[in-house]
Amino acid sequence: MMKLTMIILTMAIIQVSAASFAQKITLKKTNASLEQVFDDIRNQSGYDFFYNLTLIKSAKPVTVNIKNAELEDALAQIFNNQPLTYTITREDKAVVIKERKAPAPPHAVTGKVVDEQGTPLIGVVVKCKVNNAVASTDVNGNFTITVPDDNAVLSFTYIGYKPIEIAAGHSSLSITMQQTVSALNEVVVVGYGTQKRTDLTGALSSVSNDKLVATHFNNAIQSLAGQLPGVDVTTSSTKPGGGFDISIRGQNTIKSGTDLSGINPPLYVLDGIYVSSINDISPTDIERIDVLKDASSTAIYGSRGANGVVIVTTRKGKQGKNSVEYIGSASVNSVMNLPHFTTATEWVQYRIDRSKGQNYTNPAYEPNLATLLGQAAYNNYQAGNSISWPDEILKKSYTQSHAVSLNGSAEKLTYSLGAAINSEKGEIEGDGYTRYNVSAALNKQINNTFKIGTNIYTAYEIATGASPETFRTIYRLNPLTDKYNADGSLKFYPDGITTITNPFLEEKNRHTQTNNTHVFGNMYLEVKPLNWLKFTTTFAPDINHTEGASYIGSMTKTGAGALANSSAQYQAGRTIKYTWDNLLQADKTWGDHSVNLLLGASQYKSAIMTSAEAARAFPTDAYDWYNLGAGTMSSMSTNYIQEQLSSFFGRVNYDYKGRYLLTATARTDGSSKLAEGHKWAFFPSAALGWRISEEEFLKDKTALSNLKLRFSYGVSGNNGVSPYSSFPTVANARYLFGTTSVVNTSSVTRFANKNLTWERTNEFNLGVDFELYKGRIGGTIDVYNRRTNGIIMNRVMSILNGFTSLTDNVGSVNNKGIEFSLNTTNVKTDSFSWNTSLNVASNSNKIVSLADGSQRDEANGWFVGQPVGVVWTYDQVGYWSESEAADAKKYGLAPGSIKVRDIDNSGTINNADKVFKGSLFPKWTGGITNSFAYKNIDLAFTVTTRQGQYSYSQFHGSYSLEDNENFNVLKLNYWTPQNTSGTWVRPGVPSGPMEVLYFQKTAYVRVGYINAGYNLPKGLIGKVGLSKLRVFASCQNPFIFTDYAGWDPEIAGRDTQTYGYPMTRKFMFGLDLAF
Repeated sequence: MMKLTMIILTMAIIQVSAASFAQKITLKKTNASLEQVFDDIRNQSGYDFFYNLTLIKSAKPVTVNIKNAELEDALAQIFNNQPLTYTITREDKAVVIKERKAPAPPHAVTGKVVDEQGTPLIGVVVKCKVNNAVASTDVNGNFTITVPDDNAVLSFTYIGYKPIEIAAGHSSLSITMQQTVSALNEVVVVGYGTQKRTDLTGALSSVSNDKLVATHFNNAIQSLAGQLPGVDVTTSSTKPGGGFDISIRGQNTIKSGTDLSGINPPLYVLDGIYVSSINDISPTDIERIDVLKDASSTAIYGSRGANGVVIVTTRKGKQGKNSVEYIGSASVNSVMNLPHFTTATEWVQYRIDRSKGQNYTNPAYEPNLATLLGQAAYNNYQAGNSISWPDEILKKSYTQSHAVSLNGSAEKLTYSLGAAINSEKGEIEGDGYTRYNVSAALNKQINNTFKIGTNIYTAYEIATGASPETFRTIYRLNPLTDKYNADGSLKFYPDGITTITNPFLEEKNRHTQTNNTHVFGNMYLEVKPLNWLKFTTTFAPDINHTEGASYIGSMTKTGAGALANSSAQYQAGRTIKYTWDNLLQADKTWGDHSVNLLLGASQYKSAIMTSAEAARAFPTDAYDWYNLGAGTMSSMSTNYIQEQLSSFFGRVNYDYKGRYLLTATARTDGSSKLAEGHKWAFFPSAALGWRISEEEFLKDKTALSNLKLRFSYGVSGNNGVSPYSSFPTVANARYLFGTTSVVNTSSVTRFANKNLTWERTNEFNLGVDFELYKGRIGGTIDVYNRRTNGIIMNRVMSILNGFTSLTDNVGSVNNKGIEFSLNTTNVKTDSFSWNTSLNVASNSNKIVSLADGSQRDEANGWFVGQPVGVVWTYDQVGYWSESEAADAKKYGLAPGSIKVRDIDNSGTINNADKVFKGSLFPKWTGGITNSFAYKNIDLAFTVTTRQGQYSYSQFHGSYSLEDNENFNVLKLNYWTPQNTSGTWVRPGVPSGPMEVLYFQKTAYVRVGYINAGYNLPKGLIGKVGLSKLRVFASCQNPFIFTDYAGWDPEIAGRDTQTYGYPMTRKFMFGLDLAF
């Protein structure tokens, strides 16, 4: 499959071609007409000429001898002494001919040039491209230049900044120049500061706003999928508004079970604010995302950095630049990879084969079909009536998103304001998600010493959900069931036999709603007494309020048609957190030596309060959850949790000649979560960098723009346990004495651990950064070895202690891996470009130690020397054949049952017969993005892959073998005496160890999106005051290549797949405009 996919992708890339026209003009004419000259230039340059035939008659004959000249220079010679002039439009590759007007008298134009922070730029070269007049800016950034007319084009050039061309006009000009950002000069965000990428000594990967927005995903984390090496992004929920998980460099902790999703989430830092996720942030608000991966980079975050750090920087206003931008889209969504369940004919045959399997000892057995199916199903079968419940319930859904941003500046003030709405409907009636975002960023430079600012973000989310039983029922109901009763009402039990209810009734009578309000932000004061010394104090509050309610009506499976079984729940939660950071930074250069020093202190505190009430037996379903008092109160609970973290940290960066780099970091954290005497821990790190390309022996190698070697070692920590894990806990209980007396009491439910302390992660990292041909080719290679000691988990205790487990530091895990990224500019001409980004990462994980020196914990599936999430199961060697019936019988099995190796030859199949077959985590992941641009048209697509992993398919576990003979099943190639090459167990016989079939290979290659867009010409949209107008179309999740036969291989191992929600394919159209 993988080879086929790579061949397809390679062929697709090979088919891409572009014609590029030469821009050099060679022309020799004597008394030629202007039209003849235009034809020759058109053939050589690809530029079209537009003119009025009457106007062109006034042109003089042309005599020129031009050799290898630029288009502008050639036209200047051709139109010399002509009564005509011209305008070149490069975006459209066009030349417009017009009448030459009498020149206006020359006049002076004044203006001021500043950078993005509003600082005047001294010595900017200002040139008039018509009369070649030249001026430069003074110490205040001001200039004066004489131009022949208002349409004269002025060019502004300055080393290290992007050149600007603008019409002179007649008024004073205000010019803001942007720094040229190459891959080498790119400024990236590190812990509590920024650095140029050339000065980095740690492992860091970044994604900028243009790449995030280009995906057109409504979730910022989803936009990272396949873009960064060693950053594995997976879906945590496929429902509308569902989130995504990030795993950085493997699994650092241990968890039992087969659903290991989200077991070591990274730390998220948004503009210095610690947040639990960025799922509720609008991608249009984000300027860039930087991911810190190695311990030397994350050690500055101490106890929170062991699983990596995702730093999110939001968009800010820029001095001298005001803009309004709108991005909107709408999509039509449909279910993709719909699994194949049996049709009516196939289900009847399955029932026959199942009945024969149950009677396999009687080869002559033939079932009576009416008795086998039941009269109602038999009548429908005879009449040719059948129903596809998925087709009845599932429908196309719709998504729309709109975002508006206002960015600009006033006197020493920059601002950025944003508002967005994202609305998603599900494939089942009642499922939906809506998110409203509002953001504001204000920064005020009071004077040369003081600066203040604030960033505020709000998100309001509404998630509605239909019954989780709906998906289960549409696949469990067989195709010979009835949707309606004879009177036209919905039939409560469509098969008339089982307790599987009509999904339309479930859809209407069971639902949930969650409302979440999230308000967070920060405010800061910056004091800069000297140009190399800065103090910043930042206070960041974070408030989250959640309300959730659910109602299960009488006309549901749980309600069973009786109001006495109706029930409702209401939950509410409020979280208040704050972080207070105080930073002192010094940045000084002496000759060849540069030092950057950071000292800081941080205080974090959170308080969570929750409450829940439940009632049942409502007098009417009309109350829903809005009147719990009308029912019988069944439970009530409240909870309050506090947590606190105090930190002190420092970092020094040393740079000698831009060639030798050193970074040293230290942090001390104190956590309220851990036991007394073990609350504080120290996390140091050090890193070295050597820019080999700056050595004298390589400076003349023009092909090599950058070559840097990095080495780092660091320690980071994790206190990822509940706040009271080191304390004994008490819970309420109710006991019935006799028949009437109920006593409320309390009991200790957890043993105290006075030695509970930090998980500590030690990591070595060796990396290489390279860049060739002035950025045409660039990339990174990183090799790492990470070990996490003192993993916090529950270890088994003797029941004689009164408790069965204790939270303790008992395990160690090792991760080794290699990461590779490559960015290339494959083609770049004036009209066509093709860029590629590729990344691949491989991780090897194993458990090093377990509690009390144990080598294995079979109950939890943990084994020293094996990976976290190891697949430990039986070795299947096929299915028992009819000739092996006697041998199969010894194991309680039959022909068609699963046959596994009896490794210990004990005559029974037990844990001693299990083998290690693989891992629930991929051996390697990767992604490739190709982007093309031809004139005003752009096209991009991305491909992601996860290879080498298994998943315990909850979907197959629920729907491959029915626990009731009237249920429908997956259409599988099952074994029968007539089909001995079948790949699934024979229906009706004792199955054997089904887990060997539920562990499914779930490798896949996914085309994440295909996007196409068109930018309308600036000359056209400028007439209506627009600076950008782009229309685009996108298809998200268009293709997936996999051998897995369930919903989607990415979510196959999720426990939620018992009631699974499918992946969707989206067809989107949108608009992006700015003015």
